[in-house]
Amino acid sequence: MRRISNRSILTLPHEVISEILVHSLPVYPLCPPLTGLESPTRLLSVCRLFRKIGSSTPLLWRAFQVNDGTDSESVLIKRVHTWLARSGATPLSIRFDFDPDLMDRAVVSDLLTAIVDNHGISLVRGPAPLLKEMRIMVWEESLWDVYLVESVVHEIELNDVPRLRSVRFWDVECTVDSLPWSQLTSLTLQHKSLGQCLPLLTRATNLVRCSLGLCDEDPPMPVVVRLPFLETLILRSDSFYDPEANTPVTQFLAYFHVPAVKQLQVPRSFLSIDPVAYLEVFTTRCDCRIHSLCITAASDCEPDDFKGIVTADGQVIIIEDQDDSESWKEEGQ
Repeated sequence: MRRISNRSILTLPHEVISEILVHSLPVYPLCPPLTGLESPTRLLSVCRLFRKIGSSTPLLWRAFQVNDGTDSESVLIKRVHTWLARSGATPLSIRFDFDPDLMDRAVVSDLLTAIVDNHGISLVRGPAPLLKEMRIMVWEESLWDVYLVESVVHEIELNDVPRLRSVRFWDVECTVDSLPWSQLTSLTLQHKSLGQCLPLLTRATNLVRCSLGLCDEDPPMPVVVRLPFLETLILRSDSFYDPEANTPVTQFLAYFHVPAVKQLQVPRSFLSIDPVAYLEVFTTRCDCRIHSLCITAASDCEPDDFKGIVTADGQVIIIEDQDDSESWKEEGQ
């Protein structure tokens, strides 16, 4: 049998070697570690040719995981800068597997700033032609989210996102100029007053799914939002942020005209003293046929009370606890 030289692979075209190196990593967007056996850095130590080709192959460096590891903070930051430089203009996939609250704030800021400012690209400003879905959840108590609020989130303004269809913002400040709202089909806004949501919803006319976590009772603007394609409407009382948000509010549904709605979730506190009559008025005004009705935080209601609200083959779900509603109709969030 003819013996094949160990150096035969080095005679392959550089493009082929580059593909071999890329296929030796976890499938994108899975994130290999910055160092170790599963890191592309190990490939650079095979030989001089691998180091030359690997260092100039952006696809090798487009995904990485940052963890506590054994590196000093200065070495960690240097490694991240090296990976970002080698990744070129490829879309990034980055996983942070550590608690930022246990790290020095300056280190966390340097890491995030390096990513946000990589080649002048901001996370939430300017064009993002490949962006399909956007989720930002902010808990201002954490060091991580303080950075996001101060350095990134407050500047949201995406003006070239032709593929963006789904947005989920949790406690994120945004305006009518932040996004092209009219092209969205799914929208979730958490920890907002209805008055803050209405100007955005009036522009999001192509929504199919909408979920709102309303935290207070600010007097909303006098407008009826018309969402002709909306099939799922979920309203929640954001009692996590505002323990007193369960005080009765009887006018929220009056601000929606949703003739195509099929699934409706609403807290009992958002309905009037007579919830059945209130929902009958709502469905008549919208001329809609509800297939699934979920009423949360409703210890005084029975499913049979609302059989006349849904279609003949429809379902009525009564949930006593507001928090249990998270398991209902969460597809697409």
